[in-house]
Amino acid sequence: MYQPPNQEHCALQEFYEKRYHRSSDMVAPPQDDDFVHGQVLSIIRPHLRSGLRVLDLGCDNGKLSLYMAAFGCDVLGIDIARNAVDNARRSAARHGISNARFEAMDFVNEWNEPGSFDLVLCSHVVEHVPDDVRFLGKIAEAVRPGGMVILLAPTACSLPFIASRLLPMRALFRLDDEVGHLRRYRPRQLVSLIQDAGLSVEELTFLDGPIRDWCFQCRPLRIVQRFYRWRKVRRLINTIDALMARCVPFPGAICITASKP
Repeated sequence: MYQPPNQEHCALQEFYEKRYHRSSDMVAPPQDDDFVHGQVLSIIRPHLRSGLRVLDLGCDNGKLSLYMAAFGCDVLGIDIARNAVDNARRSAARHGISNARFEAMDFVNEWNEPGSFDLVLCSHVVEHVPDDVRFLGKIAEAVRPGGMVILLAPTACSLPFIASRLLPMRALFRLDDEVGHLRRYRPRQLVSLIQDAGLSVEELTFLDGPIRDWCFQCRPLRIVQRFYRWRKVRRLINTIDALMARCVPFPGAICITASKP
């Protein structure tokens, strides 16, 4: 049943509309070797096919939604921030993409159509919501039986995260509270939460190895990203970093693919 926006909802919406840093520029569907999204795209690409009904939960500027729509998926992007949704709509119109639509809403309290989606993508969103147990339960409710959920979240074992908490020079790091992170996860913890929501974990993998994790989280190193405009450099870094994320301790992100029985 719909619940009117409460104080917590309004506070979250205000943070992500006014204080969360986001670009107002229109975006295009990302390329497979995109530095920011490349590793995520490699995870979701095998699951995409024409006609698939997809929910992009916490869609932000709609970049991943546009990518999935380019495969012929029928995509709904949801975000609590109205300015993010407005930007996503403009981007879809700019690129002539009609099979991706966007709505600003509180997913937990306002979505009331069980079993609506073949695939739910939740990329770095669960760490932002106050009640992650209820949030994951709502995701399990929204996906149809036999459908898939792909969920990504930051790990508690990220070295830049650990360093930001231990070192006195915290100004060097992009801190979690700046971007609205309420928590980070350990793999077993997140697996347990997903299983408790009624989903079956199919695959667990790690993303954001040392190169990407430090470049994203350490302010002085963010300048290095300017060199990733060169495609050969970008592809090489993405390949090396993806391998390191799987075999080197302290990855930056965890990705779980789960199915609904």
